[in-house]
Amino acid sequence: AGNIQKVSDIIKWVAEECSTIDMIVLVGDFIDSQSSVSLSTQDIQYLFDMFFSSIKDVQRLYENIQLILIPGPNDLGSDLLLPQFAMPDFIWEKHKNSGIKITLAQNPCWI
Repeated sequence: AGNIQKVSDIIKWVAEECSTIDMIVLVGDFIDSQSSVSLSTQDIQYLFDMFFSSIKDVQRLYENIQLILIPGPNDLGSDLLLPQFAMPDFIWEKHKNSGIKITLAQNPCWI
């Protein structure tokens, strides 16, 4: 949960302080592999719901910023082999119609 709050704080700061950016690319670890083993799907969904709720008040995310989340080497579903699949769609499913432009990318990815 600590990593997700840190990511949320970074997104808020960048969106508010950097007026000329078009995208924010974040590479995990969003949830480390030790936590992901002990967390249920509902727990993981709850953590990402908290994350998306915490950034929903950042107006610039609705206007013109693309948010790209790339899994890190210890993230959910990681087996330390490349390429890593993107994080599962269920973490974003409830928020797809929020207006925030988000891409769940694989690692590595081309932008």
